[in-house]
Amino acid sequence: MRRKRKTRKKRSGIKLAALLVAACAIAGAGDRKKDEAHAVVAGTVFHDPGFALPGATVVIAVDDAGGDNGHFKPRKTLADGRGEFAFRVPPAAAHYVLRVSAKGYEPQEKKAEVSDPEERVDVNFILMPKSKQEPK
Repeated sequence: MRRKRKTRKKRSGIKLAALLVAACAIAGAGDRKKDEAHAVVAGTVFHDPGFALPGATVVIAVDDAGGDNGHFKPRKTLADGRGEFAFRVPPAAAHYVLRVSAKGYEPQEKKAEVSDPEERVDVNFILMPKSKQEPK
């Protein structure tokens, strides 16, 4: 009796695994945008004196002065535990502006230019703490 029960459990586990693999394959087949070519704008957010700043808010948008890329809408993300962030952008030449902010730090803005398809552009930030003294 024990052998049959183990076999049944083992068979049902194998069936479940096969079902999960099939479901993942079907779900992945409909997600073709991930396979399309793209460029990446990525970087790291640090705070003075050079330590990573996790949780900083990073926004990327098309720089109006840098040409026409009207299909790209601004995107927002948070820097991960190591202060890193990344955005997938269209593989066309374009100019982007990145804005970074974090509680207790002065916000910062930098520009990034993507010139080649499937290029990776790195932009790093060092945020300075806000002054504790209020201006009079």
